[in-house]
Amino acid sequence: MYLPAHFAQHDTAALHGLIAAHPLATLVTPSPEGTTADLVPLHLHVADDGGTELRGHVARANPLWRHADGQPVLVLFHGPQAYITPSWYASKPRHGKVVPTWNYTVVQARGTLHAVDDAPWLRALVGLLTDTHEAARPEPWAVDDAPEDYVQQMLRAIVGIRIPLLKALAGPFPDVVFCPTGGITPETAPQFLALPNVKVCGGSWLTPADALAAGDWARITRLAQGAAALPR
Repeated sequence: MYLPAHFAQHDTAALHGLIAAHPLATLVTPSPEGTTADLVPLHLHVADDGGTELRGHVARANPLWRHADGQPVLVLFHGPQAYITPSWYASKPRHGKVVPTWNYTVVQARGTLHAVDDAPWLRALVGLLTDTHEAARPEPWAVDDAPEDYVQQMLRAIVGIRIPLLKALAGPFPDVVFCPTGGITPETAPQFLALPNVKVCGGSWLTPADALAAGDWARITRLAQGAAALPR
């Protein structure tokens, strides 16, 4: 992955945090037909010694666990992303030398995949995954809520995968939050404020040149109060 140095994220906690917040991974593996990409929820396990591995499971009918067992794989976790319009830059009305871009956050990991066909290991994993993703619910569902014979039947239908000793963990995190000022009006400001990567916005509409020249501070105050009341 092309990764400019000024966008590289080296904070391990931040990388781990994105994986936890966006666990649905794109798992890229070799196969007899060529490269394949599967979407698989994965859990990042951190051992007491700091070692890391990704853990998940796939359907037994999925050929991935057979053709990728023992093979190097690539794992991608995609976080927030958004198109960035040149209209947000204050320099746009001055010289126009601005272009669109696309901001994104992603974690890329590499390692060797191992299939795990072990019922107790799988039972512990599905319990952990369930508890993690049910935690925010008022009445969390638990694996033990299902009949034991049914749980065992379902466990026989899946195979675990683990990717230990990740060889690389990197990601571009621009960590950019915008304060657009170019081309903003009272009518368009709420649209910008509704975007997740925009925290505040402003512009010359808050302090019109004629109001400044006339010393019309009451008008500027009204404009500021109206801006503060804009919905987010």
